[in-house]
Amino acid sequence: MKGINSSLEKIIRLLEDHKLWYRVVGGIAIDAQIGIKTRQHNDIDIIVLNKEVEILNNILKNAGHPFKREDHKIYFYLDEVKIELGIFEKTKEGYHLKSEKHRWNNLKTSDHYWPEELLEESIRIFEGIQFKVPSKEFLLSTKLGDLREKGINDQKILLFLRTNKEIAEKYQFPPSRFSSQ
Repeated sequence: MKGINSSLEKIIRLLEDHKLWYRVVGGIAIDAQIGIKTRQHNDIDIIVLNKEVEILNNILKNAGHPFKREDHKIYFYLDEVKIELGIFEKTKEGYHLKSEKHRWNNLKTSDHYWPEELLEESIRIFEGIQFKVPSKEFLLSTKLGDLREKGINDQKILLFLRTNKEIAEKYQFPPSRFSSQ
């Protein structure tokens, strides 16, 4: 396995080279937003626009990484790292997650729209890799109701560690949780 950083760099380059709309979300985006690595990451979560999904699938298929589809999930593997896609549609009401069953849709409703400003482009760097992320508020909204340990920790980080490493040091969180390695 080449590692998550290698896969992240490759998928970002692919998305950027083809000028596709995307935002990295999940744990990597949270770490990039607050500027510290809070935990090991085993996968990459990315949201893309519905109108560009088949373009992306064709690009990935030609590169030997076709989509896999299970129920409400679309994902693929890049260098043995799972990359899960959230498919959004941009409408006049805002951004809409295409699957009401997706775990990011905590309201479990097909009529929820995120305001456009929550998904405005924000460039961040994670371990030397530059990419686009949505707002902290959007990231928090996708974590609310996530009762997995990492989901609860992500909620705490987004709610209480909104700025940078100095806050972690001030409140004496264990250094290993906030190391930059």
